[in-house]
Amino acid sequence: YVRPSTPARADAAKALRPVLVALLGGEADMLAHRERPWASATFTGARHYWTFAVTGEQHRAWAQRLEASLPEQEFTLRGHLVADALVTDYRAETLEDGRDATIITLEILTLEED
Repeated sequence: YVRPSTPARADAAKALRPVLVALLGGEADMLAHRERPWASATFTGARHYWTFAVTGEQHRAWAQRLEASLPEQEFTLRGHLVADALVTDYRAETLEDGRDATIITLEILTLEED
């Protein structure tokens, strides 16, 4: 069961999307996003799962660069911190419209700032 997003978690997802598209080279279509509430003894937040189709001439190179750089990427999100970010999967695929793409899946943990 996944609870509907609270405004704070929705804001994190809304703020992250354009940043992720830019990191993917600007030619990325979001295929899916889901999130789960996350909490520890001292923090609350959400674990986000994103799937993008990256197209364009350099789609494979962008996915490889993102896989290498995402864990060290600095994010600036109002009201949120990114505690963990990683590429969990990427694969080459031909989209329904015939374009070659790399399908990339990301997992990002955001924490709400006080």
